[in-house]
Amino acid sequence: MKSMGICPDVVVYSSLLYGLCFIGNLEEAKGLFIEMLDQGVQPNAVEKLEEANGLLDLMIQRGVDPDIFTYNTLMDGCCLSGKLDIARNLFVSMQTKENGHDVVSYNIMINGYCKYLEVNKVTSLYREMISKGNKPTVITYNTLLSGFFRAGKVEEARELLGKMQLDNIAPDSCTYNILVDGFCKNGCLRGIRTVSQVRKLQV
Repeated sequence: MKSMGICPDVVVYSSLLYGLCFIGNLEEAKGLFIEMLDQGVQPNAVEKLEEANGLLDLMIQRGVDPDIFTYNTLMDGCCLSGKLDIARNLFVSMQTKENGHDVVSYNIMINGYCKYLEVNKVTSLYREMISKGNKPTVITYNTLLSGFFRAGKVEEARELLGKMQLDNIAPDSCTYNILVDGFCKNGCLRGIRTVSQVRKLQV
């Protein structure tokens, strides 16, 4: 189809995925699922979740060990559709795998909980990832900062910024936007001075 200049849509991809899973060609199904996402073909969250969960179940039944990318993709789909309990179960089940979680796994779960203002769970995950040797990235800190500000936890956000500096994680443009927006929306205009001080340190 691509050779003819025709780009498959979600209906075509879904049909192909179903067919490949049905005949047991799981490796090709997995590759097709990844290709679908890479091509920017975004099924709605429910379709994506059902397809991915079905693929994971079939892989396990056939003795194919899902890799960390498969789990992360599934967790992301669960978080997008608001199924945080399922995402958490997948996250926990990864602990039994040889390589366990990576920083992307934690970022996905942190982002999911931040969207629903689950601050205690977010903080717990942040501490856990550090204790397990997964170093937070600028994406981790941006997600946490955004979540804290949305929950009105200004002091927690300020403390987190300090930890970010201690970890030698350089803020990016997104970080500064989050800080300015967060301090302003929470009525903490003196926090703008903090942003200015951080920018000067990065120069």
